[in-house]
Amino acid sequence: MNKLFKCYITLRVLLISSGIIICGYFIKDGIVHFRCGERTVTIKGISERQVSSDLAVWNLYFTNAGSDLAQINEKKTRITR
Repeated sequence: MNKLFKCYITLRVLLISSGIIICGYFIKDGIVHFRCGERTVTIKGISERQVSSDLAVWNLYFTNAGSDLAQINEKKTRITR
C-alpha cells in the first residue's frame, strides 16, 4: 500500500507540474501575440479587399494664390517648415 501511495503522489506531481508548464507556455504565447497586434493597421482600399499594413503614407496637398511669384514661394517655404 505504501508503494502504491508513492506512485499516486508521483503521478499527481507530474500532472500538476506539466499543467503549470503548459499554462505558462500559453500565457507567454498570448502576451507575444497581443503585443504584435498593436503594430498593424487593417485598411480597406478601392478594390474592396482587406490588407494588413504597418506603414502609412499620407500625401498632403496645398495651394497658394497670388499675383507675385516671389511672395508665393516665400509663403510656401514658411508653410512647409
